Amino acid sequence: MKKFIFITYIIFIICFFRIILYIKDSYDNNRIEKITSDIVIPSKERDYIDFKRLKSINQDTVGYLEVLGVDIKYVVVKGKNNKYYLNHNFYREYSGTGWVFMDYRNKLDGNDKNIIIYAHNMKDNSMFGKLRNTLYKEWRSIEENLIIKLYRIDGLHLYKVFSTYIVESEEFYIKTNFNSDIDYSNFLNTIIKRSNYDYHEYLNTNYNILTLSTCYKNTTKRVVLHAYEIVN
Repeated sequence: MKKFIFITYIIFIICFFRIILYIKDSYDNNRIEKITSDIVIPSKERDYIDFKRLKSINQDTVGYLEVLGVDIKYVVVKGKNNKYYLNHNFYREYSGTGWVFMDYRNKLDGNDKNIIIYAHNMKDNSMFGKLRNTLYKEWRSIEENLIIKLYRIDGLHLYKVFSTYIVESEEFYIKTNFNSDIDYSNFLNTIIKRSNYDYHEYLNTNYNILTLSTCYKNTTKRVVLHAYEIVN
């Protein structure tokens, strides 16, 4: 009986500290969101992103992502691998919430066929916690939600959603470059067919795309969104 009580007590202590750490990480995350959002100056004509100031805080800054209807407005960083920002925030402090980050393989030199951005699916709906809502009619029925903004140092890049789905964790949809046009064409056809909704968008290999990815609930599955770049 005493052993059972002792084990129960230890479990309680561990759970308590995990809750405290989660609350702290969420608080830090919200604090950083506020600081970084103050650096983004909206206006009727354009949005100004002070990348010089953002990079003075974190040299890994590569963009600013905005997805309407799901509360995604974050500075995007890119590390030397895809692990670091799973548990480090924008200030490069250790944090369970991590940060919004681009695949380290993306070069941002104009040759990326698939730019990939990841973030945690947070229980408080921060980061990519609401990305799952892109699977539903309520979200996609609002036309402006389908246009994603990715501000980069070289300017604003607009993307239009063409596929959303849930899939088991895999390497296929997070390819950044392809061996041939045939390889890329097969890739595009596959991810279009996977979509839980027909967006009536048909792409050729001239298109570059943006992929957003996060975990689905507490499973090994992923929520995935693909959008093609709108070229003026």
